[in-house]
Amino acid sequence: MSDITVKKSYWISFLKFSAIFLVFAFPIIWGHAFYADDFAHTLHEPKSWLHDHRPFAYLLELVLGPLSVIDISPLFQVLGIFVLCGSITFLYETWKNQIHIPLISLSFIVCQPFFIENLSYRYDSFFMCVSMSLALCPFFMERIYGRGSLKLYLAEYFFVFLFLNTYQPAINFYFSICLFEAIILLVKGTYLRSIAMQLGKRVFIAILSVATFVCETHLFFKKSHEYVAEHSELIRNISKILENIRTVFHLIREYFSNFYGVLTLLIILLGVVSCSLIFSREKKAFFKKTIVLLGLCAGLLLTFPGVQLLLNFPTFNPRTFLSFGTILAVGSFLSMERGLPKVFRCVNMALVGYVLIQNISLSASYENALAAQNHYREYMASQMVEDISHLRSQYNDSVVGHGGQQQWFWGTLGREPEAPLSHRILVAEPILRDIVNETLQFSLYVPSPWIMHDILLAQGLPEDVNTFVDLFGDEGKNYQGTPLWKGIIHDVDTCHVDEVITHNLYNTYKVGHYIISDYQKHCTTRNM
Repeated sequence: MSDITVKKSYWISFLKFSAIFLVFAFPIIWGHAFYADDFAHTLHEPKSWLHDHRPFAYLLELVLGPLSVIDISPLFQVLGIFVLCGSITFLYETWKNQIHIPLISLSFIVCQPFFIENLSYRYDSFFMCVSMSLALCPFFMERIYGRGSLKLYLAEYFFVFLFLNTYQPAINFYFSICLFEAIILLVKGTYLRSIAMQLGKRVFIAILSVATFVCETHLFFKKSHEYVAEHSELIRNISKILENIRTVFHLIREYFSNFYGVLTLLIILLGVVSCSLIFSREKKAFFKKTIVLLGLCAGLLLTFPGVQLLLNFPTFNPRTFLSFGTILAVGSFLSMERGLPKVFRCVNMALVGYVLIQNISLSASYENALAAQNHYREYMASQMVEDISHLRSQYNDSVVGHGGQQQWFWGTLGREPEAPLSHRILVAEPILRDIVNETLQFSLYVPSPWIMHDILLAQGLPEDVNTFVDLFGDEGKNYQGTPLWKGIIHDVDTCHVDEVITHNLYNTYKVGHYIISDYQKHCTTRNM
């Protein structure tokens, strides 16, 4: 490793990447907003990484000691950025010695819209960055162990297995870098047979690591947590793959339906066209290399959903689309290849730079939208706590729950309203919608957003007020067929409630020992 680190160029590159990444992450860090699981980690037990089969993340948490169990944001986010920056710099210095690759190209690994969600987590962002950093390690291990050595293969296997135990969606990012490497070798003029062997080696190591990871899951984690069991279940029939593909296409159409989507598509197309122009000089190999390039690019696009297409219950959240940055990186790399005419290359460079600036501006827009939405949530939460406290004090003696105990259950109906500023930003930038609203309801009996109960706790809600999740947990997905739920919905639909408290954004109903915050405002008067 010394042949890299002793070079002044490494530290210069590291500082350049750090500056770009910190500018991108600055709005998220400066906003200092709680996001999704942050509430659970802060208010409850911050050790869910072990339950979610991320033992290396859990080990890191233990090593970090008391710092890991309190909110030390933005230290985790900044540390994660620097860890990932270190690996990206090593990769850049390694590839730069083989072929010209613009620094701006690898900047897209971090500076891309979907990575915004990863950086939003006060706790988890560090482990997500570490996982991606580990996924990059196999690609510069040859500088340490040499080509073809047993130590090299063991090291690559070890790093792949390690990042799977830190944050599993990084597997899609790993495969995207495999294809990026293959494209670099193709442009460099490497024989197709050598490219196929290198790519095959990478895939084989990944398959072996995944097999070990699956064995580990079944032995130690399969029954420890429902989340692991559900989200690691493979598809049962081909129709599920088609359903997953339709879902991904729907998301892509939604995310890229504006000018940003046009720019993204333009970078990808310009990259492929540019590379074909370079291949055209090799008349004999032009057709073959172009076909191989198109195949590699198609595989790269497929890493956007990646292995989730094979899962029965995939998690198509923006934070899992880590390979999108690699797609932008490949497109920008190909469009600025030195073998192209200078004018053409300069125009492409201006486009790539514009998209990078656009990605940074998306980060700022996102934070403003999230801040506006969080203010809305906190405003509603303070009102909800007052409503619940009022109803508990007024009806506590007459309310009896299961087992003869005084018991209250709270939940919401409908989707939370969007703050005006948030709505305006999300209309202009649809790619941010699922990032800001990732915390919306999963189903009818989960509060919308699902973190609202934790926000209520932070606002002073008594801990003995449970949610519908606790009430219908045993029924799982069949809760809508239970007589109890049908009765609650019927009472709300007919406005047969004990009391109504109206607000401008929602209404609060009391139905027996159930308190319901209704965003749709079905009832404005009590119907006895």
